[in-house]
Amino acid sequence: MGHMFKLYTVNSRGVPGAGGGSLFFISLGVALLLMGISIVIMPELLALLVAAGIIFAGMGLLAFGMHLRRLEKMQSQFIVEPER
Repeated sequence: MGHMFKLYTVNSRGVPGAGGGSLFFISLGVALLLMGISIVIMPELLALLVAAGIIFAGMGLLAFGMHLRRLEKMQSQFIVEPER
């Protein structure tokens, strides 16, 4: 039976271990360092990044709320109130 997540792989030399995880963290670290240096050089970039984050968070919450409303409408079609 196969596993859903593969935790370990074998690298090109045939040695088992974690595969490709270190490259992800190195590239993420480099990107964050470059972003930090860019903000130090151009502080107005920080305001732009914060505003973009707030806008994307608002859009995500709006989409999630609309999805929940659609699910509530679909669910209300199947609810039958008992007679008293």
